[in-house]
Amino acid sequence: MENTPEFYRKFFDLCPGLLCVAGTEGRFKAVNAAWEKLLQLDADYLTSRPYFDLLHPDDQQRTITETKKIAKGQSCANFENRYLTRDKHIKWLSWNATRTVEDDLIIASAADITFRKTFEQCLSDNITRLQEIMDHLNVSIWVTDAHGKRAAFSRNWYEISQRLPLASEEMLHQIHPEDKERYTRAFTNGFNEQRPIIQQYRLKAGGEEQLMIDKGIPWYDSEGKFSGYIGVCLEINSPKIAGEEVIDRLLEELRTFPMQHYA
Repeated sequence: MENTPEFYRKFFDLCPGLLCVAGTEGRFKAVNAAWEKLLQLDADYLTSRPYFDLLHPDDQQRTITETKKIAKGQSCANFENRYLTRDKHIKWLSWNATRTVEDDLIIASAADITFRKTFEQCLSDNITRLQEIMDHLNVSIWVTDAHGKRAAFSRNWYEISQRLPLASEEMLHQIHPEDKERYTRAFTNGFNEQRPIIQQYRLKAGGEEQLMIDKGIPWYDSEGKFSGYIGVCLEINSPKIAGEEVIDRLLEELRTFPMQHYA
């Protein structure tokens, strides 16, 4: 079957992703229909000016530098920049591109990652707010993301552990070797089943061992999607607070925080 230019044009426009052909001088030669839908700018407009003019000002120089690399034959993978719509709204794009030697053109595809970038910024902002609240509480509190990575610790945890354990792996180094396997197994099983996790273990802190009681519960976003765990731990025989019932009350109060602020 002989495929005509019209055939390829239809195929080009049917693709839901962003496709384009550009010159190495920085102008689009052709864009598919997805561009107009995303940016609310028609193909004639997009191909009539340097695409650098369509970028967020802070991303123009980076994009020029990346384009020069592609023009010299270096492929581009997952390069991110911001385009502006007709109404000047920001759209984050992630690019894959390469140069065709025979035509001296750049062929590229891009994905709209605006939602992901917005979510990442929202999560970052709210982790900071949660950290501020936790630092005012006289107990050790931890929070994980949906993959089990510890996303935040309260200041009191740092005071007990005498370090800054910013990752789950670092935190594990402080648990007594005889308790580490049991702790890991209980946490992993509970996390996978999304059920409350409670256990005791010995924590090495400042050359001494502290016996800890630790309880975590799953938390969910406003749409009911599992978002990770929030937990409380304290030294057994701590003069500050004592008793599992205190942990339970505190967890119930903390459980509502992500629902309000992480949605």
